Amino acid sequence: MVKLLEPEVRLVEIWLNSRNYLTMTNIRIEGGKEIDILGAQIDGGELKRKCHIEVSCWSGGSLRGTRGERLATPADVAEYFVHRKFLDGRITKKVSAILGESYDRIWVINSLLQFEREKEQILREFLKRGVKIRFIKEIIEEIKAQMKKRRGSREAVLRTIELVASI
Repeated sequence: MVKLLEPEVRLVEIWLNSRNYLTMTNIRIEGGKEIDILGAQIDGGELKRKCHIEVSCWSGGSLRGTRGERLATPADVAEYFVHRKFLDGRITKKVSAILGESYDRIWVINSLLQFEREKEQILREFLKRGVKIRFIKEIIEEIKAQMKKRRGSREAVLRTIELVASI
Protein backbone atom coordinates (compact mmCIF):
# COMPACT_ATOMS: atom_id res chain seq x y z
CA MET A 1 0.00 0.00 0.00
CA VAL A 2 1.33 3.42 -0.97
CA LYS A 3 1.22 5.97 1.83
CA LEU A 4 0.29 9.47 0.73
CA LEU A 5 2.53 12.25 1.96
CA GLU A 6 1.19 14.66 4.50
CA PRO A 7 0.65 18.03 2.73
CA GLU A 8 3.31 19.75 4.84
CA VAL A 9 5.89 17.07 3.97
CA ARG A 10 4.94 17.38 0.30
CA LEU A 11 5.38 21.18 0.48
CA VAL A 12 8.88 20.78 1.89
CA GLU A 13 9.69 18.18 -0.76
CA ILE A 14 8.49 20.58 -3.52
CA TRP A 15 10.63 23.35 -2.00
CA LEU A 16 13.68 21.04 -1.94
CA ASN A 17 13.06 19.86 -5.52
CA SER A 18 12.97 23.51 -6.65
CA ARG A 19 16.47 23.84 -5.16
CA ASN A 20 17.84 20.87 -7.14
CA TYR A 21 17.47 18.30 -4.36
CA LEU A 22 16.64 14.69 -5.04
CA THR A 23 14.49 13.42 -2.19
CA MET A 24 13.35 10.30 -0.37
CA THR A 25 10.29 10.59 1.87
CA ASN A 26 8.58 8.66 4.67
CA ILE A 27 11.42 6.22 5.26
CA ARG A 28 10.27 3.59 7.74
CA ILE A 29 12.69 2.44 10.41
CA GLU A 30 12.53 0.03 13.31
CA GLY A 31 10.27 0.72 16.25
CA GLY A 32 7.55 2.27 14.10
CA LYS A 33 9.56 5.45 13.57
CA GLU A 34 9.72 7.30 10.29
CA ILE A 35 12.16 9.74 8.72
CA ASP A 36 10.25 12.47 6.89
CA ILE A 37 12.72 13.55 4.19
CA LEU A 38 16.29 12.85 3.12
CA GLY A 39 17.67 15.03 0.38
CA ALA A 40 20.76 15.34 -1.79
CA GLN A 41 21.40 18.55 -3.73
CA ILE A 42 22.92 18.01 -7.14
CA ASP A 43 24.36 20.91 -9.11
CA GLY A 44 26.16 20.43 -12.39
CA GLY A 45 26.37 16.71 -11.75
CA GLU A 46 28.09 17.27 -8.40
CA LEU A 47 26.74 16.46 -4.96
CA LYS A 48 26.64 19.77 -3.08
CA ARG A 49 24.68 19.14 0.13
CA LYS A 50 22.82 16.41 1.96
CA CYS A 51 20.05 16.88 4.49
CA HIS A 52 17.74 15.12 6.92
CA ILE A 53 14.51 17.06 7.41
CA GLU A 54 11.74 16.43 9.88
CA VAL A 55 8.44 18.25 9.45
CA SER A 56 6.17 18.90 12.45
CA CYS A 57 3.19 21.11 11.69
CA TRP A 58 -0.12 21.06 13.49
CA SER A 59 -3.43 22.70 12.80
CA GLY A 60 -3.15 24.34 16.23
CA GLY A 61 -0.07 26.11 14.94
CA SER A 62 2.46 25.68 17.74
CA LEU A 63 5.01 23.23 19.02
CA ARG A 64 3.53 20.28 20.89
CA GLY A 65 4.28 16.68 21.67
CA THR A 66 6.17 16.82 24.93
CA ARG A 67 4.01 14.07 26.51
CA GLY A 68 4.13 15.79 29.86
CA GLU A 69 7.91 16.18 30.06
CA ARG A 70 8.91 19.36 31.84
CA LEU A 71 10.81 21.56 29.44
CA ALA A 72 11.84 24.41 31.70
CA THR A 73 14.55 26.10 29.63
CA PRO A 74 15.32 26.70 25.96
CA ALA A 75 18.14 24.17 26.32
CA ASP A 76 15.62 21.58 27.60
CA VAL A 77 13.33 22.22 24.61
CA ALA A 78 16.19 21.83 22.14
CA GLU A 79 17.64 18.75 23.83
CA TYR A 80 14.29 16.97 23.95
CA PHE A 81 13.30 17.57 20.33
CA VAL A 82 16.76 17.18 18.79
CA HIS A 83 17.09 13.76 20.40
CA ARG A 84 13.54 12.73 19.55
CA LYS A 85 13.65 13.87 15.91
CA PHE A 86 17.31 13.46 14.90
CA LEU A 87 19.62 11.75 17.38
CA ASP A 88 17.69 8.62 18.33
CA GLY A 89 20.08 5.75 17.50
CA ARG A 90 17.64 4.13 15.07
CA ILE A 91 17.34 7.38 13.14
CA THR A 92 21.07 8.16 12.94
CA LYS A 93 21.84 4.59 11.89
CA LYS A 94 19.42 4.73 8.93
CA VAL A 95 20.28 8.30 7.87
CA SER A 96 24.02 7.57 8.00
CA ALA A 97 23.53 4.39 5.96
CA ILE A 98 21.90 6.46 3.20
CA LEU A 99 23.63 9.87 3.40
CA GLY A 100 26.92 9.08 5.14
CA GLU A 101 28.15 10.88 8.23
CA SER A 102 27.99 14.53 7.16
CA TYR A 103 24.61 16.14 6.42
CA ASP A 104 22.45 19.07 7.47
CA ARG A 105 19.63 18.62 9.97
CA ILE A 106 16.57 20.82 9.54
CA TRP A 107 13.35 20.83 11.53
CA VAL A 108 10.38 22.49 9.80
CA ILE A 109 7.67 23.64 12.22
CA ASN A 110 4.68 26.02 12.34
CA SER A 111 5.90 28.29 15.09
CA LEU A 112 7.37 28.60 18.55
CA LEU A 113 4.27 30.49 19.70
CA GLN A 114 4.19 29.25 23.28
CA PHE A 115 7.93 29.99 23.56
CA GLU A 116 7.76 33.45 21.93
CA ARG A 117 9.77 35.18 24.69
CA GLU A 118 12.57 32.62 24.33
CA LYS A 119 12.31 32.15 20.54
CA GLU A 120 15.77 33.50 19.63
CA GLN A 121 17.42 31.58 22.46
CA ILE A 122 15.65 28.36 21.42
CA LEU A 123 16.80 28.83 17.82
CA ARG A 124 20.39 29.25 19.08
CA GLU A 125 20.09 26.14 21.28
CA PHE A 126 18.97 24.07 18.28
CA LEU A 127 21.86 25.41 16.20
CA LYS A 128 24.31 24.49 19.00
CA ARG A 129 23.02 20.93 18.61
CA GLY A 130 23.41 20.99 14.82
CA VAL A 131 19.75 21.53 13.86
CA LYS A 132 18.41 24.51 11.95
CA ILE A 133 14.76 25.41 12.42
CA ARG A 134 12.76 26.59 9.41
CA PHE A 135 9.17 27.77 9.57
CA ILE A 136 6.63 26.31 7.15
CA LYS A 137 5.26 29.79 6.45
CA GLU A 138 8.66 30.88 5.04
CA ILE A 139 8.80 27.80 2.82
CA ILE A 140 5.26 28.40 1.53
CA GLU A 141 6.14 32.03 0.77
CA GLU A 142 9.19 30.91 -1.24
CA ILE A 143 7.04 28.42 -3.16
CA LYS A 144 4.40 31.10 -3.84
CA ALA A 145 7.08 33.47 -5.16
CA GLN A 146 8.28 30.76 -7.55
CA MET A 147 4.69 30.03 -8.60
CA LYS A 148 4.20 33.63 -9.79
CA LYS A 149 6.57 32.76 -12.63
CA ARG A 150 4.47 29.80 -13.72
CA ARG A 151 0.77 29.11 -13.23
CA GLY A 152 -1.53 26.16 -13.75
CA SER A 153 0.19 23.43 -11.79
CA ARG A 154 -1.31 19.95 -11.95
CA GLU A 155 0.37 19.01 -8.65
CA ALA A 156 -2.40 18.85 -6.02
CA VAL A 157 -0.65 20.74 -3.22
CA LEU A 158 0.59 23.49 -5.54
CA ARG A 159 -2.82 23.77 -7.19
CA THR A 160 -4.42 24.20 -3.77
CA ILE A 161 -2.03 27.07 -2.98
CA GLU A 162 -2.90 28.69 -6.32
CA LEU A 163 -6.63 28.40 -5.63
CA VAL A 164 -6.43 29.71 -2.07
CA ALA A 165 -4.20 32.60 -3.17
CA SER A 166 -6.81 33.64 -5.74
CA ILE A 167 -9.59 33.96 -3.16
